[in-house]
Amino acid sequence: MPLVLALAPAGLVSGVLVSTMTAQSIATVEPGLHGAASSVLNTSRQLGSAVGVAVVGPLLGAAHDLDRGFIACLGAGAGAVVVALALTLLGRRRAVQVRLA
Repeated sequence: MPLVLALAPAGLVSGVLVSTMTAQSIATVEPGLHGAASSVLNTSRQLGSAVGVAVVGPLLGAAHDLDRGFIACLGAGAGAVVVALALTLLGRRRAVQVRLA
């Protein structure tokens, strides 16, 4: 039961994020590229899901203990979020520099 309570907000937020990310990716490109933007977003989501399962699955099983495996998976997920945030901030900084130049 505690696991359900911990993961329920993540499931609800991911549903909200998908529609927001789709709307934002389409809004940032010209109308002729809406299909391409949507395709890139969905492809990257699917690729991220496949890589996530490939990384998290062995981590969960390698610990031979569900609690330790779950903690390792949460650590790997937190690390991935930090890397994604850093890459996003670097990309935005470069985009601003290009616009100013």
